[in-house]
Amino acid sequence: MAANPGLEKQKLLLALEATDDSDGEFARIVQLSKKTVAQIVKNIGVSKSNAANAIKILPSIAQQLGDISEKKGACFPRAVNITTEEGSLFVIPSLPAIASFKSLSEVTPENIAASPIFSEGVSVALDLADAIALRKKRTIEHNNAVRSLATVLHNAKFKLYQYPYDCLAIDGNNRSQMAEIKTLDGSPADERQQAERALGQLKGYRHFSIPADCKKHPFVELAAFTRRPSNETIGFLRACGIYTTWQDGKEWRALGKSGEQVLDPGLLF
Repeated sequence: MAANPGLEKQKLLLALEATDDSDGEFARIVQLSKKTVAQIVKNIGVSKSNAANAIKILPSIAQQLGDISEKKGACFPRAVNITTEEGSLFVIPSLPAIASFKSLSEVTPENIAASPIFSEGVSVALDLADAIALRKKRTIEHNNAVRSLATVLHNAKFKLYQYPYDCLAIDGNNRSQMAEIKTLDGSPADERQQAERALGQLKGYRHFSIPADCKKHPFVELAAFTRRPSNETIGFLRACGIYTTWQDGKEWRALGKSGEQVLDPGLLF
């Protein structure tokens, strides 16, 4: 649904059609979602009664779980909760890139930023135990990764500093590297959120929190992840002037001109 927001409710019968989580299967489902309901039923080879049951049951379950919202028969993905070492927040699942102006949805001053319709106050009991446990786990993972990367920088003859940044490293020639470490849970939504956070923090720290002397010498901003991010994320950060590195077992790796390689801090300048 994130790839085709505003999906007709009846087309949610495709929810259980995928045979695996491969990119090819995802592309097949997206193409099916662009057909009429009758064409979809014919293409996937289900009976009309089974299709009717799927249309009736699956969307209702998704709405009850809070995974989707409906407006005039069109369904949209709702925000999902992401818990990181820095806390919990709700984000909208990632949408595909906008290919052209024709892909944009035009609005007017009257209907832009429409306020949601809130129901009357209802008492809700929340169990935060799982979120707290997950945050603790990611905080430990984050701190272990900070120490691991700091060891690499220390072995490369950099002096180390912290606060407010995760790690600021300065070598004997006064060249600096500032690293922001982010844990990843493996989901695209989490990866994008963490990359955007790293970008904002690195740029903010560089502007507000870096000693003036550092700005007079070569300076590198480094986003470090606990697992390999996608090439799209690496490209996004590089376009913003930020290098990317990631943990691979006991090593830290980066994407160089000849492909993936072990991180060499001295080669980033």
